[in-house]
Amino acid sequence: MLVTNSPPNWLTFNYDSESNGGFGLNKPRLRETYVTINDISCSKSKGDIAALSLSLDQIEYQTSEYPGLHFKALIKHPEEEYWHGVLKQHRSPYTSSSVIIPIFGSVGEYRAICVALLYSLSILVRYRPSIWREVVSGKHENYLALIEEFLDVYERIAPQEFLENLLSKPIHVTQSGSMFANM
Repeated sequence: MLVTNSPPNWLTFNYDSESNGGFGLNKPRLRETYVTINDISCSKSKGDIAALSLSLDQIEYQTSEYPGLHFKALIKHPEEEYWHGVLKQHRSPYTSSSVIIPIFGSVGEYRAICVALLYSLSILVRYRPSIWREVVSGKHENYLALIEEFLDVYERIAPQEFLENLLSKPIHVTQSGSMFANM
């Protein structure tokens, strides 16, 4: 959902099995891995990708049958670590893995971004009620859908994100009787 004219600041990275010669489960780990990068907004250039604080080389455009702008790149990583270990990826029920491009300087942590956005919204609602009224039912109401969607996603993801950080391990919650519940 695009409300503003500014492009989304997230990219998806995937393993490029064709360029890496398959998945190679029996091959020794390499220090370089080819990845595909998808920009669903079609707003990033090779320069934008190169400017990310990631160890990417050989960035080139790639054609694809899927929507978005696609790149192929070589990511360098330590031999004892896989390619996805050097990327700070955000995972949630809404996305398998995305790299969030920082919007507040160098802050790329999902929880920190959400807290800053919630704090900004609280300031707007409390100290600038005339602007908030325009968001709810005025000339800025196109932002209301974006704010409601953000709050819905945050309400679902935030408790799990904070709990996983406190416990330093992933948490998997399922509803009893669901397909993923224990038997």
